[in-house]
Amino acid sequence: MLLLGFGRAAQMIIMFASYRLLSSFFTKAEMSSYYFLLSIAGLFGLIIANPIGMYLNRIIHQSKNHKQLNSVVLSFFKAMTILSLVTVPIVFIFQTKLSNDDLSILIIALALLVFVLGATLNGTFVSILNILSEDRAFVILTTLTALIGLSLSVVGVKFILLNPIIWILGQGIALAVFGLVALILICKKIDPDTSSFKLDKDQIIKFSMPILFTNIFVWIMSQSFRFFLKGNVDDSLLGEMAFGLGLATALAVAVEYLFQQLLFPSFYAALGDDKLVREDSWNKLFSKSAPAFICLTIYMITLSPFIISLLADSKFHGAFVFFALGAVVELFRMLGNMVNMAYQSEMRTKDSILSYVYGGLVTLCGIVFISHNPENLYYTPFVLILGQFTIFSSLFLRLRKIITINYPVKALLKFLFLGLLLLPALFFRKDPNLIISVVVCSVCGLYLLFLFYQIQKEKA
Repeated sequence: MLLLGFGRAAQMIIMFASYRLLSSFFTKAEMSSYYFLLSIAGLFGLIIANPIGMYLNRIIHQSKNHKQLNSVVLSFFKAMTILSLVTVPIVFIFQTKLSNDDLSILIIALALLVFVLGATLNGTFVSILNILSEDRAFVILTTLTALIGLSLSVVGVKFILLNPIIWILGQGIALAVFGLVALILICKKIDPDTSSFKLDKDQIIKFSMPILFTNIFVWIMSQSFRFFLKGNVDDSLLGEMAFGLGLATALAVAVEYLFQQLLFPSFYAALGDDKLVREDSWNKLFSKSAPAFICLTIYMITLSPFIISLLADSKFHGAFVFFALGAVVELFRMLGNMVNMAYQSEMRTKDSILSYVYGGLVTLCGIVFISHNPENLYYTPFVLILGQFTIFSSLFLRLRKIITINYPVKALLKFLFLGLLLLPALFFRKDPNLIISVVVCSVCGLYLLFLFYQIQKEKA
């Protein structure tokens, strides 16, 4: 746990530096183009890489026990490499939204292909190291990916071309390299196969299609506003909003990922047992994560002016409002993700689809309305909040019919109260300078880590 904590802390520091540098290198308008490209990459990740990766995670222990893991990971490597090529025509289809005088559309498409392929390989195979309890290799590779990726991006925009595409290319190269390193380590660290793995296409489709369909609506709720609003509203305003919401997502995902590293190995290990064991495993997962996500949200909202002052160039300081609203979006997204893990553990992924359809339709209607009425741009975060809340509440209500839920009411109330002790930081929020921001974020951050530690000590 200590190793994972130090690794995640190092990665978060690198992430913070990345956002600071991003906001200093690029204008608000350029930032809107950057996030537009990320929305395309995110669409691929959610509808192709994620469903296949979730299936791979589901069978990883089984294939290891049957001594088929080498052929399993190599089969999935080939499949995901081929599928990544779909990003190239997507960029050409939507090239009208990419006004770029410095680079041809082919260069943009190839750079995005490298990023998508790298993110797919890295996200899949580095995560497998964590599932296999190879903590040291996992921490080293994730940290090196972040550090080398940032270094390549900075060198690229300073010495090659000051363009968001070059920044994305630097990230993609690092992701791809260390994703391949993870694949090699997996093949070397496990026993040789005694039998070959055969892809059961019907089983993969049966498991993955509900997740794919669900993830279309996940993309609508989390990233579609960057796609639909691009070209319909002022690029500078969209860039500032995308930066604030994007930073909130990055910080929340970093913490969420830490809890996944801590809790998912034991959760996945219990999936082969009987229903009562699976229920107990998911209830422990939820009781350890939900209070932490609430405390994190309070921290992000309360300290939003200080965090933006610390992590963004002065031209983006107005984004703190979007960052605070983004924290609420992320709370319901993270809670929904944890509830959805119960559906996956019971192989009932199709039962979760309708919840995502409801949330996706709420979000899509709101975003399309705003794209035709750009004067309502500032309502975008509230549309995202409503969409995520719709999903979480619907998932939770439906889950009661599938498993027995142990409601962690006492823990939620306890840590909600302890989280509210961060509110005195608001007294320092008037025109925070860099020194005040560092002190307030550090002191409150240590308190947040203390709360996380106490949550993990709580009996589920």
